[in-house]
Formats: sequence, structure tokens, C-alpha cells
Amino acid sequence: MNLTRVHYSDVYATIKGRDIKDADVKLFWSEYVWCVLTSGFKASIATKIHPKIVAIMVPFSPFQRTLVLRHKFRQVLKNDAKFLAILETKSLVETMGWAQFKEKYLEDLETISHLPYMGPALSRHLARNLGINVIKPDVHMWRLAKYFDFESPDVLCDHLHEKYGEKKALIDLALWYTCSTVGTKQLVK
Repeated sequence: MNLTRVHYSDVYATIKGRDIKDADVKLFWSEYVWCVLTSGFKASIATKIHPKIVAIMVPFSPFQRTLVLRHKFRQVLKNDAKFLAILETKSLVETMGWAQFKEKYLEDLETISHLPYMGPALSRHLARNLGINVIKPDVHMWRLAKYFDFESPDVLCDHLHEKYGEKKALIDLALWYTCSTVGTKQLVK
């Protein structure tokens, strides 16, 4: 945890202090786009394109035709599935309005999973980033759990939570940062 507190202090403090009830449209939008972009991409690549995509696709911007948005998006990233998911979510936010959208889609992990592009792992990633105390069971976390003979990343983080009293979301963050830096392929049995 100390590595994360020191080297990723801004992200650690952000996750530690977040509560989904306090999420506003700007926070949601940034985190939603981040999660969609990082799905299948290295974080270093997503970091470079994230601000550009957020700016292009920002909800409640003056009316832009889909073809214009697609053209701008494809100048940054040529991935139609990600574009369509982000566009659909942008449309949902704009059509429903923030309050109704938040009530329908940001209540808990289950409701988040109904957003476009959100599968089981990615919805947990978004939920964690928005302030729900869950973990993101990505490949690194699965390898780590299996290596230490835990049934799943959830069980591993539950164990560490009980032992150290830290939020599971923060344990996940610390383990993920360490694993993504060091690598986990060598842990495969």
C-alpha cells in the first residue's frame, strides 16, 4: 500500500475519498470514457488519448452530427465499437438529463453493468473509479489470486481487507499498480 500511497498518491487519495452519490456528470464522463478506452489497451496509451476523446464527445455540447463526431473520434482512435458505446452513452445522458440518468444507471454495480460496453470486469472498473468499494478483476488480479491459491481476486482482496482494514478498492488499486508495473506472466502456474 505504501508504494501506491507514495507513487500514485493522487489516484489513491481520489479513490479513497470518492462516493458514487457525489458523482457529477463531469466525473462520470471522464471515468466512463477512461474505462471504455482502457478496455483492451495499455493504460499508457489510454492516458494519451483520453483527454482528446473526452473533449470530442463531451455531453451537452452544442449539437454535433454523428458523422462529425465519428470523424473527429477516428482522428484520435479508429475503434468503431468504442465510438458507438461512447456515443450511445452520451445520447443517454443528454436525452435523460443528468439526474434521471444517474438514478437509473449509477445506483450500484448492477445498474452500472447496463451501460453500453460494460461487461462484468469493466463495470467493476467504472464502479470502483466512481466510488463503489469493489475491485476490478482483470488478468493481473486473476493471476495473483491463483498464484497465492485464492479462489478469485475478490477472495484475495477480502482476505487483505480483513487483515489490514483497508478498502477493497484501494487494495485492488495497489495490487494492480504493482502487478502492471512488474508484470504477472511469471506467476502463471
